[in-house]
Amino acid sequence: MPKAESHVDAVGRGGSKPQRFLLDSGLDLCAVKFQQCPQGHRVLCNEWLGHNLAQFLGVRVPRFGLVQVPAEALPPGGLTVLDPEDQPVALQPGIHFYSQWLEPATELTPSDLVMKSLFSDIPMLAGVILLDMLMDNWDRELSNPNLLVSRHTGIAQIYMVDTGNAFGSPFWGLGDLNPAYSRFNNPDDPLPYYSPHLPLLRAINVTQDFAPFLHQLSLVDRTMLTGLVNALPSEWGVTVTEGEALVNFLDARARQIPAHMAQRLKRREWWK
Repeated sequence: MPKAESHVDAVGRGGSKPQRFLLDSGLDLCAVKFQQCPQGHRVLCNEWLGHNLAQFLGVRVPRFGLVQVPAEALPPGGLTVLDPEDQPVALQPGIHFYSQWLEPATELTPSDLVMKSLFSDIPMLAGVILLDMLMDNWDRELSNPNLLVSRHTGIAQIYMVDTGNAFGSPFWGLGDLNPAYSRFNNPDDPLPYYSPHLPLLRAINVTQDFAPFLHQLSLVDRTMLTGLVNALPSEWGVTVTEGEALVNFLDARARQIPAHMAQRLKRREWWK
């Protein structure tokens, strides 16, 4: 497990109040989300499952994983953030979630979708849509830091980050993990994105872009999902019952999505 060496600064945005740290293991600068963040420990569970499933489907994400933050890596006097009611919350040493910091990187915008340098990456957005369906995550839009364009290698590449609002929100409970009541069950209904951006949805070529990601989705099974859930650190507070519910939810959704998409993609504006 990588280890945090020193605190750099706050990311400066996001409800989970992520912090930037220098990590060992060749990771250098990373964003770290803490168990004690204002969005609660389940946001780390959402990030762990979301990034692993994205990687499995073939959606590009930064390097990510569990990180040990020792007390000596925190600033002198500790590290405190404010919750939505401006009450202080102390971030503590322990096992947290990291995502490697992309630099330089910008938010994906409508103009990026017509750049020749991004044409090869645009099909990946179909995988992002399927991941959001799988995880009941509808916080996705252009000009938002959960879709980034990195030009670190000189070639523009799209990265997906942030699945903190999976399963309805970072504050999900067992009642949110019933696939029978998912918000996309009816293919005649619009996709329930909070703030959909039509250029993103229209950029997807429905005749070819979804196919490889649907194939990968067909390989998601209970054994894989159970392994991901069992890898959650016990200190993150996900109970055995909640873990079983997560596996049941994701397994059911993975099996529902292909038939759902077959119906939805018959329409030209398949997102409506």
